[in-house]
Amino acid sequence: MQANLYADFQRTLDNCSSEPIHRPLATQGHGQILVFGPKRPRFLYAMNEHFPEWLGKPEASLWQQPVEAWMPESLQHSLRNMQLSDANQTWDPIPFCHDDQSFDVMPHVYAGMTFMEIERSKDQPAAFSVIQRILNRLRSCRSLSELFETTSEQVRKILGYDRVMIYEFDRDFHGKVIGESKEPHLEPFLGLHYPATDIPAMSRELLLKNRSRSIPDIQLPNERLSFNPDLGTAIPYLDLTMCQLRATSPVHIEYLEHMGVRATLTLAIVQEGKLWGLFACHHDSPRTPEFEERKIGEAIADLFSVRLFELQRDERRNRVASAQESEQKFLEQIRVGDHYKLELNQDGKYLEGICIADGAVAVSMDGVLCSIGTVPVNEDIMALRNWLIQCKDGELFVTDDLRKMVPIAAGFSTRIGGMLAARVSEVSQSYLLWFRVPHSQVIDWAGDPSKTLESARFDDSEQVRLSPRNSFAKWQEAVEDRSLPWEADEIATVSRIRKTILKLEFQRTAANVMRSRQEFMQLIYAASHDLQEPLRTQLNYLDLLSEEMHTAKHDEWLHFVGRASHAVNRMQTLIADLLDYASLGMQTKREPIDLQSLLAEIQEDLSQAVDKKHAVIRVGKLPWFKGNRSELKQLFQNLLTNAIKYVSIDTIPNIEISVKREGRFVVFSIVDNGIGIAEEHFQKIFLMFQRLHRREQYDGTGIGLALCKKIVENYDGQIGLCSTVGKGSSFWMKFHETSILGDFE
Repeated sequence: MQANLYADFQRTLDNCSSEPIHRPLATQGHGQILVFGPKRPRFLYAMNEHFPEWLGKPEASLWQQPVEAWMPESLQHSLRNMQLSDANQTWDPIPFCHDDQSFDVMPHVYAGMTFMEIERSKDQPAAFSVIQRILNRLRSCRSLSELFETTSEQVRKILGYDRVMIYEFDRDFHGKVIGESKEPHLEPFLGLHYPATDIPAMSRELLLKNRSRSIPDIQLPNERLSFNPDLGTAIPYLDLTMCQLRATSPVHIEYLEHMGVRATLTLAIVQEGKLWGLFACHHDSPRTPEFEERKIGEAIADLFSVRLFELQRDERRNRVASAQESEQKFLEQIRVGDHYKLELNQDGKYLEGICIADGAVAVSMDGVLCSIGTVPVNEDIMALRNWLIQCKDGELFVTDDLRKMVPIAAGFSTRIGGMLAARVSEVSQSYLLWFRVPHSQVIDWAGDPSKTLESARFDDSEQVRLSPRNSFAKWQEAVEDRSLPWEADEIATVSRIRKTILKLEFQRTAANVMRSRQEFMQLIYAASHDLQEPLRTQLNYLDLLSEEMHTAKHDEWLHFVGRASHAVNRMQTLIADLLDYASLGMQTKREPIDLQSLLAEIQEDLSQAVDKKHAVIRVGKLPWFKGNRSELKQLFQNLLTNAIKYVSIDTIPNIEISVKREGRFVVFSIVDNGIGIAEEHFQKIFLMFQRLHRREQYDGTGIGLALCKKIVENYDGQIGLCSTVGKGSSFWMKFHETSILGDFE
């Protein structure tokens, strides 16, 4: 059957991993298979070639007659129920007697086709008692090594195979035998590694879907699949993924021959939906596991997976608890000093315990801060740090093959396998580095892993024959560079430490900003105090001089003295405004403010200016506002003062203050009939010391609207205006409704 196993695939040295083992045109010879299609559900679609002989019916009659003519009623009933299913599904076996022998019919639906597999059955021990016994034994295991030893022994005792191996995949799907129970005369395979090509991707995928795979006898010939002639001459595609009777690849058969194995049972070990490993059961003579045995094996594999997860979780918890203790003690030692320099108040001895590492290093901006265990020399550490800075590989850099990932590491005097690096500063060039040496100098392979397939010629012919390697003697490979991989919880711990140190750096930045602000305020207050005193002295002397000049009637001098006095007064006002601007935001206490009352108070304070210009101010219903009273008074007073001030000659100021809702925001408006502002100046007027008019026309310091903008933005608000030159302006302020208290509508 080797030549005809696939109609559209020919094995070569390069494509063996692509062999479509899920759809051979043959079955194993220890059972029967019937296939029904969706278009003619009462007629056979396919069967194995010896089924007519086994049933005692002519082949032509089985193709031509519906199932009612030759199938027992009990099986017909099951077939009808299965064909009503439109999804992949497996049913319990159906007992079936033929020629005074007991059989099990295993039905399932897959890829739209209905399958019935028929195998011999025999009495089995009660599954419950078997499962209960194995469960008790697994629960008693307190370590992974004990679990592997106990489970392999129990599986061999229950299923009766000569050898049972527990086989674990690594991240590249190379396998290692981590548990084994065997007959005394057999060579041990425990500890041997197998290349990923021994169990290729297609085989692993099939094991995830169909958790057990039995080959009862590798010497038993395959049986050709026969297809209903009504299908035509084209050989159809038939997916046998879920069929136990699916024929086995000739390459795998030969592989088992080279191992001296006659029968196998493979059971998938699945964790979190992924193939973690498998139980490989080998026997030196034919052995047919019945349906119940296979299901017991699958149940044991599931129980093993659960206990494996529990023990791995416990080990991980212990490891994480130890790492967290080291993390906490290390963080107690570390600080961010002046100029963002990383500092340790001890020798950093807890740094290494954060990960399972052979050495660790803290590198500050000035060089190596501390080093523990096996690490590169300081010169190489600094070269690594510089490489990390240049490669800009993000927050963390993780590798278990440093020489491959970092070219400069090839020249290091210290052999390093893996590195976990964390950049712990956004400002300086500080890093924390953990190192691992190569984890193993030698790997024991079951045969040369590079020789997964060999080619040879048949006698004197030109035909090339492909076969698997025929030697499984221990073959040793030196591993020079790679370390054990870094665990996810170790990477998470380092990431958490990084964030904590960055938080310290941020706090340092905030403290520096606050200190600079305080120093700036002290400078402003000191400057204002020192400036105010000579200004007051100048004003006093100018007043005295003015009185003397009035007596002497020096009119021109009086004019000069008046101008000087005006300049000094303006300078005092400017200093006071600067102080107000600088101190904004210093008062963090906010409380409910009655804006209606506040506006009345402001109008009282501006009564002299209001009376002078006969201004009319109308204030609508205003809400309470959660804020600082002095800031809000400054805000509204500056806007009202401008509305009164900036009007044409002989124009009576007409001002209206109102408030309205806009969605989840509240908008205050101050509308006037003043001189207006050109649109190109809308942004300019909110900048410091920006004036649109000469001082002779309108006095002021040019700070008022900048101060208003800063106050509004301190409340996460917005300020703007609409204006037409010669007709007036409408200043608006928008605040989120959370700042507003009480009703105003």
